[in-house]
Amino acid sequence: MYSLWNFLLTRSAFTKLLMVALVVTGMYALMAMPKESNPEIKIPIGIVTTVLPGATAADIERLITDELEPAVRNVSNIEKVTSQSRAGVSIITAEFIASADIETSIQDLRNAIEGAKRDLPTDAESPTVTKVDFANQPVLMVAIGSDLHPAALTKLGEDLKDDLVNIPGISKVEVAGTRDREIALITNKDALLQYGISPLQIVGAISAANASVPAGSLTIDDVSYPIQFKGDITNIEDIQNAPIQTQSGTIKVSDVAHVVDGFVEANTISRLYIDGKETQYALTLNIYKSSGGNILAAADAATDRLKELESTLLAGSEYVVTFDAADEVRKSINELTRSGMETILLVAVVLFITIGFREALVAALSIPLSFTMAFIGMWMTGNTINFISLFALIIAIGVLVDSGIVVVEGIHTNKERGMSKLEATQKAISDFAWPLIAGTMTTVAVFLPLFFLSGILGQFVKGIPFTIVMVLLASIIVALGFVPLIAMGFLKHSESPFAVYREKLWHTLENWYAGILTRLMQVKSLRVSFYLFLVAALISGFALVGTGALPAILFANDDVDYFTVDIELPQASTLTATDAVAKQVEEFFAKETEYLTSVQTTIGGTSALSQNPQSGAKYASLTINLTKGDTREVRSEEITKALRAKLAAETWPNGANVRIVDVVAGPPSEAPVVIKVWSNDTAKLAAATEIVENALKAQEGTRDVTSALANDGTELAIHIDRARARDYGLSTSDIAQTLRAAIAGVEATKVRIDGDDIDVRVRVALNEDYVQPEDTIVTTADTISQIPVATARGNVPLGTFLTITAGRTSAVINHEDGMRVSNVNAQLAPGGNAIEITTAFQAKVATLNLPEGVTLTYGGDSEEIQKTFTEMFVALIAGLVLMFAIVVLEFDSLLQSMRLLTTIPLSLAGVLWMLFLMGQPLSFTAFLGIIALAGILINHSILLLDGMNARKARGDYETPEDLVRVSATNRLRPILLTTLTTIVGMIPLTLVSATWAPLAFTIMGGLLYGTLLSLVYIPLRSLTAEQNIGKPSIFTRLYRRVF
Repeated sequence: MYSLWNFLLTRSAFTKLLMVALVVTGMYALMAMPKESNPEIKIPIGIVTTVLPGATAADIERLITDELEPAVRNVSNIEKVTSQSRAGVSIITAEFIASADIETSIQDLRNAIEGAKRDLPTDAESPTVTKVDFANQPVLMVAIGSDLHPAALTKLGEDLKDDLVNIPGISKVEVAGTRDREIALITNKDALLQYGISPLQIVGAISAANASVPAGSLTIDDVSYPIQFKGDITNIEDIQNAPIQTQSGTIKVSDVAHVVDGFVEANTISRLYIDGKETQYALTLNIYKSSGGNILAAADAATDRLKELESTLLAGSEYVVTFDAADEVRKSINELTRSGMETILLVAVVLFITIGFREALVAALSIPLSFTMAFIGMWMTGNTINFISLFALIIAIGVLVDSGIVVVEGIHTNKERGMSKLEATQKAISDFAWPLIAGTMTTVAVFLPLFFLSGILGQFVKGIPFTIVMVLLASIIVALGFVPLIAMGFLKHSESPFAVYREKLWHTLENWYAGILTRLMQVKSLRVSFYLFLVAALISGFALVGTGALPAILFANDDVDYFTVDIELPQASTLTATDAVAKQVEEFFAKETEYLTSVQTTIGGTSALSQNPQSGAKYASLTINLTKGDTREVRSEEITKALRAKLAAETWPNGANVRIVDVVAGPPSEAPVVIKVWSNDTAKLAAATEIVENALKAQEGTRDVTSALANDGTELAIHIDRARARDYGLSTSDIAQTLRAAIAGVEATKVRIDGDDIDVRVRVALNEDYVQPEDTIVTTADTISQIPVATARGNVPLGTFLTITAGRTSAVINHEDGMRVSNVNAQLAPGGNAIEITTAFQAKVATLNLPEGVTLTYGGDSEEIQKTFTEMFVALIAGLVLMFAIVVLEFDSLLQSMRLLTTIPLSLAGVLWMLFLMGQPLSFTAFLGIIALAGILINHSILLLDGMNARKARGDYETPEDLVRVSATNRLRPILLTTLTTIVGMIPLTLVSATWAPLAFTIMGGLLYGTLLSLVYIPLRSLTAEQNIGKPSIFTRLYRRVF
């Protein structure tokens, strides 16, 4: 390898050309790579959705879910199957093993469903199979306030949707808060009885009156003319005058029904409040980018288009961008870029003080050169610029600069000893090439196993090992191929007073260190005390974790400029009831929220930004925007904490549950605490879920405890007297269709009026005092009995054949791997820890008196932390094994390699105590810091042992003590320089993000403590090894003592 580096050194023109080419290509790659907030997660998960209109959750479970689930479970590579049976829809989620190919897995799933769907009811819609896209969140959320008429507001929403969806990079646009036009035929029960007809006959009459069909062709004078029959309904009068045949003659639709040209029943309502202004009704746009697209380009293009539309479509309306993912990405990029520049500056300043201005500049140049080379690799392999890769680049700064520092310091030292530029450079390359390559490869080795982390989290963080490996490989090329050439041409021997004073300080420090080391080597009691200190520090560090003084979590939350509020009413609550509560909640947050800028409210669903969005009349959400973080004196987490305290004192009408949802860091995940209740007995499952929910509410450290019981409600069960129905010549299907037409209404046809396709729906006026068509079902159960049904004996009331009972029902029935399951979820109160809460709950399960046959399992952060930390530990062990192999290859000694690796577990004491003292949690990012630390520490030890082995090979020593002392002293400067620059380089990272601060503190604490290990522990253990050469090993002595 030396010949390669010497070639680049001596062929300076070629090397300079190569550097320029790499820099230009790297900058192009940086500009060309897509920018996004989070890395795109690709996990093989398929969703099977089947709709059966009008069916209850229990019917969906029996008729749809139970029929399809066995086929799904039999698909190859399936890891887990879960399902939700809701009113009218079955949703089955098939999760494949991580190594499965997404496209192949989804196709296998489609094939299985195709074979199983023949057993479904004939009126069920064909199942659809889709793959999960974890990046499927809006990049832009826009609330548009306006005083337009509902029809005009709906038209505005459709026009905006059609316009924005054509923007390159935009995949879809969702509109909420508007209502489509609908023509309702409200039939009068008395009129139906008078004329002896049923609602279904009106449906048939409207459908028959709206017919346009090709009638063939007619040949006239050898010319064929196509004949098109134009029987379309084109106005309201056509509907009113549509004929209906009765026993007494022909009547018109208007004789038995009131025709209303109105809107579909509202399923969402949107409002917008801007601080200081009156709340106004609004429509909401959720704008999504294309999969794999550039989030900055997509969001900016949509924002620019909205500005262009201010003078046309949006004239007279006021809009607010309530969420802009591009802002979040740009903020992350700007903060991390600033942090990176601060890191480079701090490293350069430290190097300037410690080795000189020119040396500092040359070493610092290794950072941008390594980055540009890494960008080329990232671009060619399809990676993106996101906050994960940006953090990885900042982490890498402290690691990659080490190689450049060692080479520059080596050249600097050689020149101080009187060598020429070329000689000093060549000797530095010769001395440090293999140690640096070995050190870099050990760091690469410790990161490689992170590629094999499973699940969503593994996909989320895979950019970290990829980016760091790319940068490290580039750094060794830069340090040995480019830095020597730059240094040879740029470095000069300095005799300035500061340079002389600096060298004097270094010599003083080296002499002091040599004295301390000599004292330790001579006094056995001091060595024993030192070893006891290392053991005590490690044990006490682990005790911090075991006692809970150092909490373990996955991700800490960052300061953000918004949060959301979810509102949930009891099952079967109406949109009107939910709206009434939402108005009170709006007023509360408008009054109590500091630094408020706007509140965007949507009734009919939870936030599209939530981890698990829900829809339905009982849900509502508020997106609350705050002033920018740099203009606030408090973090968003402190604001929501204060609001929760005030919220706890509030009571809300209609049994509403109002909870604040923080913006969580990391990939999509479950609630922090999840307890799963298992039983196929519905009554036992409900009883056990209630017991578990109450017990978890009483558990200290929990808040916002929810369960599947929130989906339970009351249903009216209608039973048919089959014998009596037969007497009247009616089938069960006849009665069911009449019921559905009367209650839910039946779509009779579609008509085209004024260029719009409009549904025509037939309803029965069960409530004679209705105002809007949807008010016709605001009535009592007795009115069902009065609905007329046509029979051979004439119209008779439905009550003749039916009995109605009330009972408990669940709107959602959950399965996991074929068994019924109910989840109880809890968020964490301040100071709460998921692992401690779960452990404490498990300890008292035996006292809960759960129904027989019910079992509990535990998920959430407790399960995820255990799984993730186990995988991370395995990855660390695998990395250490690879590292050990590389070190053995470098030193050709098992004992020396084992000696080096013992510094890694010992350094954990510094990590754990640093996290504790800085108030940081032991998080996933802290574990990443431990892995990075392992690679950095081993580099220091390699430098020291390599120098010792080289001196020993030359015979340049008198005693083992002399060998260890001189070798360690000669390596003091590069070890301290790399330690200092890495620690200083981590300081900006502690200020950028609460999520990644634990990683920075981990590296800082581990390096501070690890330097003690590298400069004291390794020399002492090396001295012992040198003194024991030729003596029997401890195992040999033990064998002789025993035998």
